[in-house]
Amino acid sequence: MDPLATVDFMQKVIEATPAEHDQDHYSLIIYSVSQIPDRVGAVIAGTDEPLPAMLTGIRMLEQAGVEADLLRLT
Repeated sequence: MDPLATVDFMQKVIEATPAEHDQDHYSLIIYSVSQIPDRVGAVIAGTDEPLPAMLTGIRMLEQAGVEADLLRLT
């Protein structure tokens, strides 16, 4: 995601969180790297050019202990 999309995503998470106090919010770790090759262009060209950079990001988030509860996100 580009920086503005990241901010928009974070805003949506914050607004969707049923929190009464700061401590009630989800802990977030954001991996925002604008230099990842264009995903849309790769799909159109039929290449996997952005995949290695995206996998690097996934590994970094895993090493940081990031987990996602997909049932709570829907």
